[in-house]
Amino acid sequence: MRLACEIHNVLRRADIDFHRGNGRGPTLAELRQLALDLRKRNEGYRQLRSQVVQGIADRFHGARRRFLEGPARACYERGLVREDLTLGDRAFERPSTC
Repeated sequence: MRLACEIHNVLRRADIDFHRGNGRGPTLAELRQLALDLRKRNEGYRQLRSQVVQGIADRFHGARRRFLEGPARACYERGLVREDLTLGDRAFERPSTC
């Protein structure tokens, strides 16, 4: 699990650097290739199978896409109606059947 987190963090940093340099994020194919290159160069990452490393890249790409395009970017005014949550003074009344 620690190795998967490390790969995810490396992909995140690479995504930020790529975006700063090119003005856009890397494609899914570029992220997958970067993950495979990381696995190839680092002895510790070789413990993970290539499909697992590519799956980490896929999940990172999907999360980034959902963040940039999905409802996570939309600002919604959400709140609870306070009157619905409170019972007023009735919450502290002693039941009459005691």
